[in-house]
Amino acid sequence: MRHLAMLREAHGLLVATLQRARSLPLPLQVGLQYERALILEERGRAKAAKEEFQKIYALMPEFKDVTLRVKLADAASGSHANPADLVRYLSPKGIPRPQTKT
Repeated sequence: MRHLAMLREAHGLLVATLQRARSLPLPLQVGLQYERALILEERGRAKAAKEEFQKIYALMPEFKDVTLRVKLADAASGSHANPADLVRYLSPKGIPRPQTKT
């Protein structure tokens, strides 16, 4: 539904499903929350989407690209004024730099 631009209908369906989803496995619950966050984002509700992504991050930080989405939402809120700080904040930790040939 999200891909068919039926955002309002998709959001309503996800909200109703999530209200009954407590008995579903956690990854499925998180997947539904993730879809709801994407819909909120597409509907221009950035603050609500950010809150949803933060909830997902608290449950499963390794889920899809939720870590990056939380960082991007933080960056969009203006919490990093210096571009160098923003780059360091968004860069994944532990990724080695490319080796230069000598």
